[in-house]
Amino acid sequence: MKNKLSYFIFNKPSDYERGHLENLGCNESGITATGVNAGGRGRFLSRVLDSYQDDMNWHRLHFEVNGNSAGAYKLTVYATNALQFERDGVLYRVDELVRSSKYSFDEKIDLLEPFIQKQIVGLRDILLHEVVGRYLWIVLEMYPQGNEEISISNITVYLPSRSWLEYLPSIYQRADLKSGFLERYLGIFQTLYEDLNSNIRNVADHFDADCCDEEFLYWLSGWLDLSDSYLWSEDKLRRLLSRSMELYLERGTRKSIEDIVEIYTGVKPFIVETFQLEQFKDQEEYETALLPMYGDNPLCFTVLVKEEYVKSVQEIDILLKIIEEMKPVQMEVKLVILKPYIFLNQYSFLGINSVLGQYRDLSLDGSTLFNLAVITNREGEAGK
Repeated sequence: MKNKLSYFIFNKPSDYERGHLENLGCNESGITATGVNAGGRGRFLSRVLDSYQDDMNWHRLHFEVNGNSAGAYKLTVYATNALQFERDGVLYRVDELVRSSKYSFDEKIDLLEPFIQKQIVGLRDILLHEVVGRYLWIVLEMYPQGNEEISISNITVYLPSRSWLEYLPSIYQRADLKSGFLERYLGIFQTLYEDLNSNIRNVADHFDADCCDEEFLYWLSGWLDLSDSYLWSEDKLRRLLSRSMELYLERGTRKSIEDIVEIYTGVKPFIVETFQLEQFKDQEEYETALLPMYGDNPLCFTVLVKEEYVKSVQEIDILLKIIEEMKPVQMEVKLVILKPYIFLNQYSFLGINSVLGQYRDLSLDGSTLFNLAVITNREGEAGK
């Protein structure tokens, strides 16, 4: 096969917005008929694709469908060598007509009807060998059934036409000219082969945590010995895997624990190690406050995280499990959740999880002149 296979692909909102959408929405996942009533119809008229070659024989079109109802979508393929055409004494250009807001969808379809070359219902992988013309565009219709949501993505059009029939002796090629059965039959295996080659060429995408599919994301985490990947949401897992090499090189260090907690919570934690308290041994607060909070075990360290970043017991358990995986084996960890209150001799830090009251001018307006603070002991009895 002399000509290299090329393609056009619709996989971004801008690709769909450059055409005409009727009763459809579009996003990074494709076009969707969500919101269309059962029995209703959503339609997409694509922009015009230019092959830059007259009488181009197009090769193949396929798209991905979420929602497996047979016959829930219909494809119409149009092609021509000239964009300009005349209808009822009026001159039109196909590309301008597609973008125009002057005409309804039905009016556009009516004007473009002479250029129809192929119509298919319920198939998502279609050979286009009989479609000929420099310019090609499509209309895709979607018909929701019941409460089913249908979305279509990655609409890909290949060119030029390539057939395995070319590899056979000429006697088989001549015999197949009229029916075309052999070419279509070989096309089944040809498309499987082309898809397999495409997957092999793009295999590197499966190793990129930033862009691989969710399925491969969890598969990739298994390669990196992340046994508890199910604990991570998809976006956090992507960030973790993208930094996995860096984290594993630092595994067991204070920085690795800071980094992995930051990935999970979004903020760096506060970490207190026992040796940091030695400078306070000569002070009274060491016995009364620091030892009760942090202890004197040299193989124990304390991780402090604000309550607003781990809001549930489940999230606290997950965070503790994540730290356990990253810490040195012989070390013990104590996870403290900083609550936004002030408790004497407890985990209260000015400017971190507690603040002093705001300054207010004295005013004689009947309101309280002074802000009162009540200090309570752990049993809830007011101090005096």
